[in-house]
Amino acid sequence: MEDISFGISEGQKIALLGRDGAGKSTLLKILTGEEERDGGEIELLPWTKLGVVRQHEVLPGDVTVQAFFEAGSEKAPWEIKKLAARFGLLHEHLMKRSTELSGGYQMRVKIVMMFLQDPTLLILDEPVNYLDLQTLLLLEKFLAEYRGSFILTAHDREFLQNTCNYTYEVERGALVEYDGGVEEYLEWKEEQKEFQRKTNKRLAREIAHHQEFVDRFRYKASLASRAQNKIKHIAKLRHQLTSIRKDLAEARIVIPAPHMTSGTAVRALKASIGYGDTVLASDISFEIKRGDKVVIAGENGKGKTTLLKALAGKHAALSGTVKWWHHAKIGYYDQKTDATLVPHETVLAYLTRLAPENTSGERLLMMAGNFLFKNDDLEKPTSVLGSFLRLFLV
Repeated sequence: MEDISFGISEGQKIALLGRDGAGKSTLLKILTGEEERDGGEIELLPWTKLGVVRQHEVLPGDVTVQAFFEAGSEKAPWEIKKLAARFGLLHEHLMKRSTELSGGYQMRVKIVMMFLQDPTLLILDEPVNYLDLQTLLLLEKFLAEYRGSFILTAHDREFLQNTCNYTYEVERGALVEYDGGVEEYLEWKEEQKEFQRKTNKRLAREIAHHQEFVDRFRYKASLASRAQNKIKHIAKLRHQLTSIRKDLAEARIVIPAPHMTSGTAVRALKASIGYGDTVLASDISFEIKRGDKVVIAGENGKGKTTLLKALAGKHAALSGTVKWWHHAKIGYYDQKTDATLVPHETVLAYLTRLAPENTSGERLLMMAGNFLFKNDDLEKPTSVLGSFLRLFLV
């Protein structure tokens, strides 16, 4: 992005939209001082106190959550517990280390720590990642009632609509501001495009009409003066034509559709899941038919991810059985696939390393292109990318 100018007013709640790689997270990191800007100025007014939730922040693993809260805020223990309880962090969670909590509970810890510091301007980069529905709704209500200001990125359109009253979009290196919610902005954006198309069509017809007169009478002495005036008018009309850029490319996600016969895909019988001596859920019995689409719902820490890992063979069930159809081929996407990234490794090297052995170079490049990795993108280090890279390895 270049030559960006904006101001955030008291009480303004901003949804920051943009494609992966457009610069949303970079802009937020510049606002918080994590990254250096290449030019221009950023001014925080004296009474502004930033509150930050960082998507990939690593929480300390050597102290309890309660100790972490007490060290990072000036609140009394009872105030800490009261606020933590609003986000479902109970005594049992506060007495654990952050590393012992699920990804959803770790995000709750980050959110509570931010609010304990009494910020007036929140910088929220994907705060809803890993949150269960109950906590997401609670955060949504909290932000809707929040009296301060915030700028927020998220891929949950409904969440943005319900919490934000102003919209920014980063696109093609520029920042567009709109005084209204996300849904209203997207409708306005389409209306602007359609207005530009209709205006250009009208101008093109008018230009063609005047050009026809010029071509016929330009060299006729009695009408030469009028023809010259038409030429000047055509130049003005051409100047009014709006350059409508082509729509940006969209990812093409191709999900293979293998030949499918009726029958059972996977069956669990009296399975128990957990880690070591900790049982998260027991007596799990169900059957999924081939072709079924199933959602697993539940609060953070109740075993959703552990169950999926047991189904995918990434983590054995503590007891009971999980049996798949003998022709099944399992694709698994982990919410913490960042662990497979190697610093400074290029996109192409990463994909080549993790792709199945029989994957041809042509297929690898085709799939990368479907996810908008083209030309120099393949030589970028994975550390500068978002989550888009990891998705199609499934």
